[in-house]
Amino acid sequence: MKFTPYSLFAITSTLLLGLGTIFASRTFDIILHDSFYVIGYLPISISFSLISGLMALIYFVLKKQENV
Repeated sequence: MKFTPYSLFAITSTLLLGLGTIFASRTFDIILHDSFYVIGYLPISISFSLISGLMALIYFVLKKQENV
């Protein structure tokens, strides 16, 4: 089975959304200088999956325009 880059981005975004819903109750702790930030896992996974999905869409559109 041959994977194209945009299909790998799409698979990655799907996996991130799935893991985000499974581990929604977990938190991600960030210590930056003297501040302590606690972020839920779900918003992080949603943002990374959106970025990955947009990259897949941009790559797919550019690849289609190149072949025309």
